[in-house]
Amino acid sequence: MTEPHEPKQKLRGNCHCTAAVYVVYFPEPRKAIQCGCDLCVKKASLWLSASRSEVTFVKGDDSSLTSYTIGAEDTTCKFCGICATSVMTTSSSDTQIAFNARTFQALDVKDLKLEEVDYVGHSSSQQRSILKTAETSPPLDSPNVYTGGCHCRALTLRLRSTPLDRTYEGLVLECNCRVCEMNGYVWVYPNDENVDLIGDEKDIGRYKFSHNILWKSFCKACGVFLTNNHNILSKEEHDDLPDNARFWHEKSKGGTPVNARVLEGIDLELLHQMSVKFDGKNIHQPPYSHP
Repeated sequence: MTEPHEPKQKLRGNCHCTAAVYVVYFPEPRKAIQCGCDLCVKKASLWLSASRSEVTFVKGDDSSLTSYTIGAEDTTCKFCGICATSVMTTSSSDTQIAFNARTFQALDVKDLKLEEVDYVGHSSSQQRSILKTAETSPPLDSPNVYTGGCHCRALTLRLRSTPLDRTYEGLVLECNCRVCEMNGYVWVYPNDENVDLIGDEKDIGRYKFSHNILWKSFCKACGVFLTNNHNILSKEEHDDLPDNARFWHEKSKGGTPVNARVLEGIDLELLHQMSVKFDGKNIHQPPYSHP
């Protein structure tokens, strides 16, 4: 007797800048893996697995993505080198490919059943020593200084802040615009002078899109996002902005939002509970267009 075929659903996904577009057939019911390793927490990745034979790239391919190898497990994480969207993980010993559920167009990750795992052994084979910090900065053992960084430690970050706990009175925000959804950012909003992004210029990626009023910093080696920065425009460029974009460009002056996911010694779940849920999907115009 022939076994019935497992029902499958076709999902179309892409990185934010649309350099990579793909179609994947997933078995039903779908269950995503929420990994508690440092890299997956920093990137907010949620994984859906499919057979390699069920994957078709419509634009680009896996070889056009940037590869980042995780330790002895022979796992390669692939992200877009332009927009740093975490796309997929592969292993030479596995017939399955895991895709980041956040990248699929018709999928609300809040509806997914999650299986929590914790691959604590996932250290990076590309990990670097922590970079030297500026002499003018306050000591790292100050109770009001948080440190963090990307996964491979090419970039580190220092934030001077009141305690990021239940007493915190500053803004904590999660936005549902497409780029924030894809990357699961949890933003805190310090002033410029309270944030130090430390690393070689060659290692800092800058992702700009839409009206180019902001740029998001990420590590070119491991693809982890760190900050959201005001982009300096010429007077002509500023004057040419639509009213809505000009408002947000002005509002972003003087601040450097930090992705709290990269900070050490914080309760990320608490910040999630405290966060303002901002409807950037409808407020920021024009809306994101899926390829």
